[in-house]
Amino acid sequence: MKELSRRAKVRKFAKHGYPNPTCVVCGEGDVRCLELNHIFAETNSDLCGPKCTNCHAIFSDMQEDHEGEDVRRCDRERGGLLLQAAILIGMVILLVLLGTHAQKSGNESLGTMYISIGETLTACITFDFALHEHLFDKYGPDYDKGLTLELPL
Repeated sequence: MKELSRRAKVRKFAKHGYPNPTCVVCGEGDVRCLELNHIFAETNSDLCGPKCTNCHAIFSDMQEDHEGEDVRRCDRERGGLLLQAAILIGMVILLVLLGTHAQKSGNESLGTMYISIGETLTACITFDFALHEHLFDKYGPDYDKGLTLELPL
């Protein structure tokens, strides 16, 4: 990688809040291997973080393999419950990758904790999908359009 390209890449990471970027999963710090990746898929969130090429590929593959909602599909009309499920799927995948990496690095208890949290969030995803189906069947595709929520003070 030419020095000019390397500096441009470092500036890009710094602009997104990563002045000394390392992969959020494995800790790889060589900027030549790092990519700025949308944590919850670009269609769901602008939140980005550095991932090495390998972790990014694994993460994307796990998103594509997820049963249910296609979290990488561009759908600006996606309802709130499906958007929440898509974001949670990204969180679960990140936790599983962090847990697996921790276990491989010899920190079994930390890895188990990450994976357990991911499994707990999986129940929330299942609930979001089920509630979406129920409300969709009962009230139609626009069940969550125009709803307002007033919080009690």
